[in-house]
Amino acid sequence: ALEGPRPASVAPRFRFAELFAGIGGFRIALEALGGACVFASEINPWARKIYDLNFGGVEPADTRPGDAELPPMAGNICAVHSSTVPYHDVLTAGFPCQSFTAKGGSQEPRALGFRDPRGQVFWQLIRLLRAKRSTPQLQPKAVLLENVPGLMKNDITRTS
Repeated sequence: ALEGPRPASVAPRFRFAELFAGIGGFRIALEALGGACVFASEINPWARKIYDLNFGGVEPADTRPGDAELPPMAGNICAVHSSTVPYHDVLTAGFPCQSFTAKGGSQEPRALGFRDPRGQVFWQLIRLLRAKRSTPQLQPKAVLLENVPGLMKNDITRTS
């Protein structure tokens, strides 16, 4: 069973960043494991509002928990420069699954995958990972993606 978030007086076991955070599903699990969220990004205004109600922000990377007011989450990840994403041990991404699932919330008989504009946000995840690759000590130790079965079956070579 989940024990809830780590008390502010306890040092985090690891730091994590959330891309396409939604309302914070990954955050609930990772905080229960002793992690501290140092960056979060979500473009949907309703999801951002719920996230803020649930968590109130993210912990500043250069301070101890409770030392400073928590910063707001980032919006559109396309507008975030990789240098502004603090060091983190784990990077999570709950990107839009509609692009990679059958029907995808549309009348299409099959998923559009990377041909769907929503599916293009996957490349923002790759962009951030590549940027951190040039400085190995800044690259996350693990990447945790939402379980989207159609992502692995997508024909990336036939995208536009």
